Amino acid sequence: MQAPDLKWICPHCWRRVPRPLMSCISHRSRWGLVNEDTARESYLMAMQDLHADLNVAASGLIINPELPWIGASPDGVVTCACHEPGVLEIKCPFIAKDRTLNECVKDSRFCLTVTEEGVMSLKLDHSYMYQVQAQMRVAELAYCDFVVWTPQELFIQRIPFDDLFFDEAYLKVVNFIRTGILPELLGKWSTVPRLSATATSEKTPVGCYCGKPVDNADNILSCTSEQCR
Repeated sequence: MQAPDLKWICPHCWRRVPRPLMSCISHRSRWGLVNEDTARESYLMAMQDLHADLNVAASGLIINPELPWIGASPDGVVTCACHEPGVLEIKCPFIAKDRTLNECVKDSRFCLTVTEEGVMSLKLDHSYMYQVQAQMRVAELAYCDFVVWTPQELFIQRIPFDDLFFDEAYLKVVNFIRTGILPELLGKWSTVPRLSATATSEKTPVGCYCGKPVDNADNILSCTSEQCR
């Protein structure tokens, strides 16, 4: 499970497992893929005068042994001679293709907002905030340069790691996996057809997720938790 999924998981429970989110690349995703390299070069040009020996290295999937349930794939790892390393996350929103960022922030679906002080920033409750916080924790880096690229503008925000934000979200991820994904993988908890309460005798022992009667209960190790079916 990778970082962008954290925002979706947190308000959900195992009873609402979704269908596959995408079966093909949408035109919005294609727009982002086509323009990502251009956005990265724009970022380097904008930041090179502010940092010594600035470099962005490509990054694949990062796995942290301390966090076995999630992985992260940032758009790069930022290094320079004047600061510690960080991750780079690039967004090329299709909604901003023909609009300015000031116009886009008026749309409640957009990732950026303008504070009371007039500062544009990433929304704290947006899925991208969950994404970059997870990337920083998995990669064990202190900041993320969050970039929003449009054909007309470039937005850059350096976001520090927030351990309280991540810890709260990760607890919900672990709970989702333990109560939703693992029972489904091991015993088809949500999808297997179940026998009705009247289909078997009350005296017939049942010790499996499937709800079918057990021939020899002595060979079954059952859970005594009230949360089990």
